[in-house]
Amino acid sequence: VIAVEPNVDAARRLLWTVPDNVAVLGAALGERADLADLLAPRHHGRRVAALSTLAPSAVADHEGGVGRIPVVVLTLDGLELPKVDLIKIDVEGAEGEVLAGGAATFSTARPTHRMRTGSLASRPSRAAMMPSAGGGGNRCRSRPW
Repeated sequence: VIAVEPNVDAARRLLWTVPDNVAVLGAALGERADLADLLAPRHHGRRVAALSTLAPSAVADHEGGVGRIPVVVLTLDGLELPKVDLIKIDVEGAEGEVLAGGAATFSTARPTHRMRTGSLASRPSRAAMMPSAGGGGNRCRSRPW
């Protein structure tokens, strides 16, 4: 089991709480390997880790301000995973980028994937998601907030 978590505080908490069979990678997933700013909305002056994202549109209207945390971005394909049965994606608006960066993995491994999307209004259609995820044969469920 591999958990990819770009938020340093959340990754640290995962390392302390997950079983030994889980590897935690302190990075983000995206369309291409790069460096980027993780955008962390603030509420009452504190970062809200659960809403951190690489997608500026997901935090554009946040009233409390947004902090920027530099992160390494990897691609799902770049992880070169030998076997993939299930992928859970919760990336606060950057779903398309993660799917694009994992196109080969979805095409060859054909894993079930579950995706949590920001809202019904911003939720990509299943038809829009599936071509990026290797087309027919993949099983996908998306769930709005």
